[in-house]
Amino acid sequence: LAAVTGECARCLKPVSCELDIHIDELYRSGAAEETSETEDCYRFAGWSVDLLPALRDNLVLAIPLRLYCREDCRGICATCGADLNEKPCGCATAGDKANTPFSKLKELL
Repeated sequence: LAAVTGECARCLKPVSCELDIHIDELYRSGAAEETSETEDCYRFAGWSVDLLPALRDNLVLAIPLRLYCREDCRGICATCGADLNEKPCGCATAGDKANTPFSKLKELL
């Protein structure tokens, strides 16, 4: 298990989640310089194996692109910055009719 912390992509509140990662990698003996670009394995030399590159690669791939505080998070208002999870701000209903880029086209129809 790995803990990931960040901000909600919608409301910017702090969020933490746990990742359950299964790592299954191939290691071969030899110097790291011998690894080619197409080879999909890690190298080790001597009696020690460096697990950090494999761990880092798998953790980066497992982190979600966007974190959310909850699935139904409504985010913040783009106009006034109010948290829409707490209460509606009223900016969306007042600005929808007047400031849309297609309001002139609607008048022509």
